[in-house]
Amino acid sequence: MFFMLSVLFLVYPNRGWTPTRQMILISGMIMSDILLLNGQGSYKLSKIIISIYPPLIILAISLFDKIHQPGIITIKDLFFYRFLAMSTAIFPILVFQAKKRWLIFFCSLPSMAVMAFGDNIHALFGVSLEDFG
Repeated sequence: MFFMLSVLFLVYPNRGWTPTRQMILISGMIMSDILLLNGQGSYKLSKIIISIYPPLIILAISLFDKIHQPGIITIKDLFFYRFLAMSTAIFPILVFQAKKRWLIFFCSLPSMAVMAFGDNIHALFGVSLEDFG
């Protein structure tokens, strides 16, 4: 499903085939590998990847977009990436049973780290909110 949404997002003719959209397509292909893991019976590993990978790839795409295409980034884009990172915090709760609290906590760490330290990480690369404001 993520792959299909990525393709629909990429073919939208607003900005064409930018490097950011190509990176989103690649991440969609990587996420489709979860189907292979499920086919092999690695359900726990696929749940962990579903929980950990999205906030990290959102951070990577956000950094990539701000570094390589600063001319087309608006303040709306900055808050859009933050909203996406915040929305991924629910994934561990959705895929794990409530009795596996340690897995929920462990898999929530990347989302929490991106939300808590996202500005500092962006500042390390010189693309913080202050640089675009």
